Amino acid sequence: MERIGFVAHGKEYEVRVISDGWTASIRAFNKETGTPANGCKYQVDIGLTFFGNLESDIERIIGFDIVKHFIDLAKRDVIDKL
Repeated sequence: MERIGFVAHGKEYEVRVISDGWTASIRAFNKETGTPANGCKYQVDIGLTFFGNLESDIERIIGFDIVKHFIDLAKRDVIDKL
C-alpha cells in the first residue's frame, strides 16, 4: 500500500493506493481517523502480473498515468467536498 498525504480544509488526508497486481484501488482517507474521506473510490484493472514483492511493485504501479490521474481525482474530490 502506498499513502500520499495532503492537507485540505485544515485537516490531514491521505490517498491510499492498494494493488493485488491486477487491480489498483485508489481512495482518500481522513489521516487522523483512518476512515474514508467520502464515498468516492477509484479502481482500475492494470492487467499486469507482478512476480516480485507487491510492496516494491507499488512504486511502479503509482507511476502509471491512469493511476496518477485517479490519485489527483481522489484529492480533488476532498478539496471540492464531494
